[in-house]
Amino acid sequence: MDVGDADPPPGTARPGGRTARNREAVLDAALGLLAEHGYAATCVQDIATRSGVAASTIYRRWGNRDGVILDLAGTLVAEPVGALPDTGDLERDLTLLGRVILDVMSNPRDGVVQSTLVAAGVHSPTARRTLAQIINRRVEDTKIIAERAVERGDVPADTDAGKVINTLAAPIYHRWYILGEEPTDDELAGFARVAAHAARDALLT
Repeated sequence: MDVGDADPPPGTARPGGRTARNREAVLDAALGLLAEHGYAATCVQDIATRSGVAASTIYRRWGNRDGVILDLAGTLVAEPVGALPDTGDLERDLTLLGRVILDVMSNPRDGVVQSTLVAAGVHSPTARRTLAQIINRRVEDTKIIAERAVERGDVPADTDAGKVINTLAAPIYHRWYILGEEPTDDELAGFARVAAHAARDALLT
């Protein structure tokens, strides 16, 4: 069974009760440790010490460290994305979206969790699936940018809006996670230009 999949026995999870407080304390502690020390150096005992929740409770509820991380990651899947750019120009909207993506990857919560899943995913299929869920949710939440371009007639009617977003995001993820570099504003604009031109040329259907 994959770590993090098991739920507590029925009746033990009381909204607002000790179970909820323990979960919040454990997830907050895990996030802080991951931000400070990274994935490899974070362990259940450290999470227990910082959270004030017994290690035995953490093992029973989450299975191990990865179970805690996957629960933390699950909170991102459930969160809707904020306001999206709508300038009336696909390339400009994608450029602004590129900055939003980069801001998420560099912020002290979402970015830490995603980076942790990338590291864990080398050995954990569950971590890879969880990361894919987060990315797919972000694509679903942002593809309206390309759908608006379809409605305006700026790109072919059969354009796959998800492919447009992925064409923008893929080089950003590559630069950040593989090369360890932050794309410049000019590079973000270039990624957006490629995605917009590919959409207009009917390459993303």
